[in-house]
Amino acid sequence: MVIAHRYAEANLEPAFASLPRRGEEQERLLLTGTQSTALGKLQAGMGFQTYYPISPATDESTFLERHNSVPFSGGRRAGPLLLQVEDELAAITMASGAALAGARSATSTSGPGFSLMTEGMGWAGMNEVPVVITLYQRGGPSTGLPTRTDQGDLQTAIRGGHGEFPRMVIASGSVEACFHDAALAFNYAERYQLPVIHLLDKALTSTLQTVSRFETGNLRVDRGLRFEATGDSIEAMPRFALTESGISPRPLLGQKGIHFWSTGVEHSEEGQVSEDPVVREQMMEKRARKLERILEELPPEEQVRLHGDHEARFTLLTWGSTTGAVLDAMQRLAAAGIRARTLQLRLLWPFPGEVLEKVMQGASPLVVIECNYSGQLNRLLREQTGRRGDHLVVKYSGRPISGEALFPVLQAIHAGEAGYRTVLRNPYE
Repeated sequence: MVIAHRYAEANLEPAFASLPRRGEEQERLLLTGTQSTALGKLQAGMGFQTYYPISPATDESTFLERHNSVPFSGGRRAGPLLLQVEDELAAITMASGAALAGARSATSTSGPGFSLMTEGMGWAGMNEVPVVITLYQRGGPSTGLPTRTDQGDLQTAIRGGHGEFPRMVIASGSVEACFHDAALAFNYAERYQLPVIHLLDKALTSTLQTVSRFETGNLRVDRGLRFEATGDSIEAMPRFALTESGISPRPLLGQKGIHFWSTGVEHSEEGQVSEDPVVREQMMEKRARKLERILEELPPEEQVRLHGDHEARFTLLTWGSTTGAVLDAMQRLAAAGIRARTLQLRLLWPFPGEVLEKVMQGASPLVVIECNYSGQLNRLLREQTGRRGDHLVVKYSGRPISGEALFPVLQAIHAGEAGYRTVLRNPYE
């Protein structure tokens, strides 16, 4: 940026070179959301990532392939193993295998690839595997809009797969947040021993902007509850021991002196195949307790983030990359004398209904804003809390929402001049 400013001063007309300097020069990073996510994974100590090429997810893995040598204290360098595989089913199962062996493991894909992963993700859910799935949303269905943005995979991320098993779904709302959320995803996966889906989208991952150097002092690696061998031989250890929290001490494949079973079917505490109805109920309830634990333990700011005038009644609810446009529109509202606040959901599943209901108190009107046709967050809100937005603003052209286009719509809603559903359209984009 400094070089560009100096060039403008030397070569352009004075009117174009009059931008003031922003105080003292600071070290900044010029990153896309994709690169920020990749750096967050490196910061978290990821050891293994699989991928099958698919737009727009491939950019992350190729970036990691170019930057997988990370300096450590003592002068040594190391980094994750990146493996391009034959298909998405191989990607999720190989990532799960590496996680079982003790690596911080992930796979990266987009909507069509995620659909193919759901069977393997179910296996990971049954076996309580701490694996991270980075899901870059794009327009669907089928091949859809492979180079355009969308927020149409929310329900798929939450429900994808047959049967019921716990998973976490988190969404980043800025380039900077991509870094921190990518690192947190590994902590969540290992702490709660389940698949974690990190939701991003084309608009955010392609956004290129300068950000301050990441604050990493508060980032800690949490490997979760691990099984510590005593050295004595154990015939069969209770890998899936029934616990109050739903979380069992986790051994690693090949750990000396122990053995257990990992299969795709329902099982006993040791992992042996079982169709006993009592065992089935116990295991389903054990796994489900993790979701309760997550909502109890996660700080409110890791579930929902509140922006703007905290006391305002005019409330905007959104998630993911749309957050930036909503915050821009909120600033425009403030300049026009309209008080507003924004609720950004960071945790989409388990749904943070209790935290959200507290901050939604007094919201009038409540406006839900998202980039999909049906208002998937709005439907989820009604399902989980009994309340839907008073207004729904959507866009599904494959182009991102802008604060400039959103502002007059919010003005009309505030003035009582808008209907329930508004579609943002611009044929010239």
